[in-house]
Amino acid sequence: TIKFIIPDLDNLISILDACKVSDFVIFGLSAVEEVDSAYGEQIIRAVEAQGISTNFAVLPDLVSSYPKKNLQLDVYKSLFSFYEHFFPNVEKLYTLENDSESMNLLRNICQKVPKGIHWRDNRGYLLADKLDKVHINEVESVLTIDGIVRGTGFNVNGLIHLPGFGDFQI
Repeated sequence: TIKFIIPDLDNLISILDACKVSDFVIFGLSAVEEVDSAYGEQIIRAVEAQGISTNFAVLPDLVSSYPKKNLQLDVYKSLFSFYEHFFPNVEKLYTLENDSESMNLLRNICQKVPKGIHWRDNRGYLLADKLDKVHINEVESVLTIDGIVRGTGFNVNGLIHLPGFGDFQI
């Protein structure tokens, strides 16, 4: 099962939260605009500092922006060098305008075993799919969260922490 999480790109915390629970992170690089040194590099450095699983980089606009092959190659090499500076183990950048490249990216996501993140894999966490709040009476309500438990799982006698809300009995 593949689930794509697209965070609010104007909110750094939303981006970090999405990367924290993801097995694969896909960075989109523009072939036309340079990476914003203030915000774009801040995102890459923050995600890298937090810990990142297996990552890929895509170029959605390389072919349409540069019709000549030699210009495409120059831009590709420049962006590859930039991305390789942050992630030295990168194999390639995927151009999404090419159908075979897009299929290769999906094939890699489906077949590759994601690299683990030590601090995440040693704790239980939930990738939520659905939230329901049921009112029992005027004062009490029950929150039901459906999703996939990852990591080491949960202890039924322990507490679970919901960021921004506090600790609760499972």
